[in-house]
Amino acid sequence: MKGDTLNKGEEFLYKMFLDPAFQKDLETSREFLGIPKDGFNKEEERQQWFENESKKKHTEPKAMGEILRIQKKYKIPVSYLFGLNDYLFFNDARNMSWQKFSVATVLPPAHTLDSDDVDLEDFYKDNGEPYAKLLVFGNGTKNDVINYIRKNWNEVEEILKKQDWKPQGKVRKTIYKDRNKLIKELWHTPTKELQKEAQSNTAFKDLLIQKILEKRGYGEINDGYIRKLCGKTSTSKRKL
Repeated sequence: MKGDTLNKGEEFLYKMFLDPAFQKDLETSREFLGIPKDGFNKEEERQQWFENESKKKHTEPKAMGEILRIQKKYKIPVSYLFGLNDYLFFNDARNMSWQKFSVATVLPPAHTLDSDDVDLEDFYKDNGEPYAKLLVFGNGTKNDVINYIRKNWNEVEEILKKQDWKPQGKVRKTIYKDRNKLIKELWHTPTKELQKEAQSNTAFKDLLIQKILEKRGYGEINDGYIRKLCGKTSTSKRKL
């Protein structure tokens, strides 16, 4: 993800993570799955765990079973499962920061689904997720549909409220405190140490930090954002 553009999925899970009971459940699941109490530090460690566990039976179903158990217990929206997956394995918001948490999805009619397709409507019903259906006729344009949603959004909310839906509040930027603190710490780290971890010979610290963050599982962070955060406003002022 570029910079600090938050979405509601990230904020929802961050607030959940502040709950000691939620953290305890994550620890219980990690113990059950045989992974470190505080999760993995790097993506490579998780991949190695999957490789080792792949030799055993039912490894993937066990992991997904734990994720779904926590999801149902805390009523976490199904669309946030990717983020929950990262909290389980890493104990923080890593890959989740660049995942897309959609507010809606295109739902093909049941009669158009192939035999191996998942009927998302049934999936949402089974998980008790509030949702509303929009039937788009074939004789309308994109603007027609957008205008219809705008004019009839109150009706959509009424349908959602009947399913115990509550409007989401405005998201905040608190979730990136730890990551931004790490970026600043790395900026003051000797260049040779950064080059060693990044496995790169470039002398530009922002590019080295970008590579390190990606290796540590934080996704792609814009190098310009890194410079701005560290008080550097242009490529000509990169600290060597």
